[in-house]
Amino acid sequence: MRIEFASTQDFPALKKMWKEIFMDTDAYIELFFLNKAQPNNILVIRKDMQIVSMLYLIKAPLISKDGTQIEGIYICGVATAPAYRGKGFASALIHAACQTARERGAAVCWLIPANQDLFRYYAEFGFSAKTYLNILDVTPEPGRIPAYSTDLDLNAMKTFYDMMNFPFKSIRTNYDMQLIYKCYKQVLLFENGYIVLDEDKENLYVLEQSFDAVEIVKAIAYEKKKKKVKLYMPSVSGKGKPFAMFKMLNSKVQLPDNGYVQLMLN
Repeated sequence: MRIEFASTQDFPALKKMWKEIFMDTDAYIELFFLNKAQPNNILVIRKDMQIVSMLYLIKAPLISKDGTQIEGIYICGVATAPAYRGKGFASALIHAACQTARERGAAVCWLIPANQDLFRYYAEFGFSAKTYLNILDVTPEPGRIPAYSTDLDLNAMKTFYDMMNFPFKSIRTNYDMQLIYKCYKQVLLFENGYIVLDEDKENLYVLEQSFDAVEIVKAIAYEKKKKKVKLYMPSVSGKGKPFAMFKMLNSKVQLPDNGYVQLMLN
């Protein structure tokens, strides 16, 4: 079994495989490949000259509450073509990804499993959950909605994000904030913070709030005539649904529980 880095010539095949397995929109796939995918961060396995398994490594440093920066690699897009599953290809890519991350100086590699079975699967490789999420259903209600802007203000958004208080969180640059605007579209900037929203016909989804905006989003959902508000709330107590898993690569570096690593554009 040979593991190698992809080339730019592989991008059409990689996009096709991503679409078939993850069923994301074409717009999202283009956004990801334009802004995150690079040949030296895509590991692949080929059979008969065709890519049959893939994994993406994204540089994603973390910062602890005391300001210590922790070099990290975020693993995503782990997938194997259906006809080649059960042969250990994904396992081999995960081992190779952790080794590559270590060689690049990362102290931790981390990922966000898509379902409970994958939490058990990644635990076999030494990953453990350190961030948790509560998904709350809230009923829309009439209320006051303070003035807000939907204009792109990366500096303000980053300033508010940097003020969010967690034992650790992913580091975001202005560039990362710009990608959040492009990906999620509905970013409302208030005087004291921001909210990232998504919606469908019946529900308003609160993907991130840099301040306590529950009453505001209830009022926004009421105006939009939504049936429910779904709040994605990070837990600071270790209670809730496990969200992200981490594997330490440097024994001298410690990572506390209850961090924050949402909206990773994955």
